Amino acid sequence: MKLEAPSKKMLAITKSKAKMYEFAIDEASHIELPVDPRKLLVTTIGILGDLSAIEAREEQQVEETDEHEELKSKLISVGQYFDALIQSHLADEMTIYLKVIGSAAYYLANMPGSSIVLAKSLPYETELLTDTNLEGVLIWILKSDFDKGWYRVEETYLTQAIDDVGYATRRFFSLSVNAESLKRAIQVLRHEVYGKGSDRELLFVDIISSILLRKIKNSSINCLPKYTQIPIEKWVNVITKPKFVQEFWPAQRLLGEQGVLSGLSAVVQMPTSAGKTKSTELIVRSSFLSGRSDVAVIVAPFRALCREITATFEHAFEDEDVNINELQDVLDISDSDDDLIRFLTGQASKDGMATKSIVVTTPEKLVYLLRHEPALADSIGLLIFDEGHQFDTGRRGVTYELLMAYLKSRVGDDVQKVLISAVMANANSIGEWLNGEAGIEIQGAGCIPTVRSTAFASWQTEMGQLQYIDQDREADRDFFVPRVIEQINLGTRGRERTDRLFPARNDNPSIAAYLGLKLCHQGPVAIFCGVKSTVTSICDLLVDYYDRGLVLPPPSTSSDQSELDKIAHLASLHFGDEFIFTRSISLGILPHSSNIPNGIRVSVEWAMTWPNRTDQPS
Repeated sequence: MKLEAPSKKMLAITKSKAKMYEFAIDEASHIELPVDPRKLLVTTIGILGDLSAIEAREEQQVEETDEHEELKSKLISVGQYFDALIQSHLADEMTIYLKVIGSAAYYLANMPGSSIVLAKSLPYETELLTDTNLEGVLIWILKSDFDKGWYRVEETYLTQAIDDVGYATRRFFSLSVNAESLKRAIQVLRHEVYGKGSDRELLFVDIISSILLRKIKNSSINCLPKYTQIPIEKWVNVITKPKFVQEFWPAQRLLGEQGVLSGLSAVVQMPTSAGKTKSTELIVRSSFLSGRSDVAVIVAPFRALCREITATFEHAFEDEDVNINELQDVLDISDSDDDLIRFLTGQASKDGMATKSIVVTTPEKLVYLLRHEPALADSIGLLIFDEGHQFDTGRRGVTYELLMAYLKSRVGDDVQKVLISAVMANANSIGEWLNGEAGIEIQGAGCIPTVRSTAFASWQTEMGQLQYIDQDREADRDFFVPRVIEQINLGTRGRERTDRLFPARNDNPSIAAYLGLKLCHQGPVAIFCGVKSTVTSICDLLVDYYDRGLVLPPPSTSSDQSELDKIAHLASLHFGDEFIFTRSISLGILPHSSNIPNGIRVSVEWAMTWPNRTDQPS
């Protein structure tokens, strides 16, 4: 089955309808649908079913066919269609079914991030989609939380076979059985369904089989020994940690295939959200376990990023013989800095001090320490430069580049050096300069685990629209969402003679603020500001417009007001009650730039990213 031009048109229509709900456009203003998008269901389910059936066959694990590759190339669009159909409310009676097959399609399309988002929205216990509740174990597999149980139905012809697959999956990921035991359970289940099952059960069992075979192949149990050249026995204590990665995402597999996990130096281009922090953890762990290093230094250009990396690593290496040190970004040598330097350079020992150390620091702080104690460079066994493209930006970029040049000359050639960046135009040249012939360049631009949408705002008629571009062919249009931007007249105040209109045409910050207000009630929204002054101007603009009676609900209505009050109180201590930032924070509009005091920035970062909160400031 293929997605031909008419199918692609229906997919675009479905996406457009879903975006209208996302931007809270009144249903009376929705565009009239020229065709029923549900007509695409048969084709998309057929593509998912065909690919799953091919991958579920044992012989497919040996040789991939042209048909298989063609089906794989369509799966992202299939997943997007199921996702958009849910959001468009055109098939609400099928929501659970669409979420199940949508999550499966994303997973098989190597989009694990988008897959888990849909899977997490599914309850373990749903209305039955099949008499045997085969979907119960499929939902459990998609969620990948194998400590929990799957929802089951007693006394069906599949109950025992489903249980055998569930128990074998749990035991495989806890290192209690090998992959062959799980594969045998999968084949027994598939044989049973192919003998007696309904059409939907046939679809589900092929999806279950193909997903589990992928999970075996991509599991940490399989990938770690293969990519790091370190026996599985040395990884047991790490693999069995509850929060360690169960399986490698595409970016992590790419690093492994290119030899980075076995010690090769590299310049890596990896898009945001591709699993960069987990990849960094894997590089550090493999370096420590192989004995290549005892000290890893991670250089990040921003204090906020250093804090994020440190918090993540403290959680990841909890109860392990590893010391995590985040150096304070103050150009002075504190007592703790001095103790760390003396320990790392062998001048002192610490009772109970971990034998392995991870140092997280900004370029400025590391330069300062190296001037104070040059011998510190000799203790470094692994260097990771995060956001490497930043040395192309201004004065701080010069410091970053000079630090890299100094470390390059001071550390030995055998020290692994990895530079990671989301965007880098001259990665090959940088790689040759940093690592010479010993290093490699890795292009991971295609390793995006979640579907992203890119749109351009266009405002040539009374109401503005968003034009989305095709993710594979950036020069082509994908679909558009009309009537997204509707100007609001806020009148005049005092001696003003011109009405204040929001948003203002040809004013990018104003339009960005308007779209942010439209989206913020669905979750946190970030507006990128090219210069620091724009942060202040957007806060000023929105506070003023809400004073004028702006009817759009402020972000605070979808936020934890008690948390906003705490951050606003902190801002008032710095600036006073009437300062623009204090007032904007009360509305749920949180400023973040280097002009903001560090305490407020940290509070804003926590409020926007705290993982256990369902209602956050926007």
